[in-house]
Amino acid sequence: MTEKKAGQCVCPFCETEVGEESWPFCDICKVTVLCCPKCHKSLSREDRVCPHCGAAIKE
Repeated sequence: MTEKKAGQCVCPFCETEVGEESWPFCDICKVTVLCCPKCHKSLSREDRVCPHCGAAIKE
């Protein structure tokens, strides 16, 4: 769903950076983290448009 660059996405639950080695899972919360491919901010599963930058989210 998203193209990820190390250190740019943060878990919305614990605010820990999600590292490349564990992508797309947060090692602390053990949840899948979804991020916008444009601004790299966290998204909910229901988002089809990024609420932060307006980018379209592809499935």
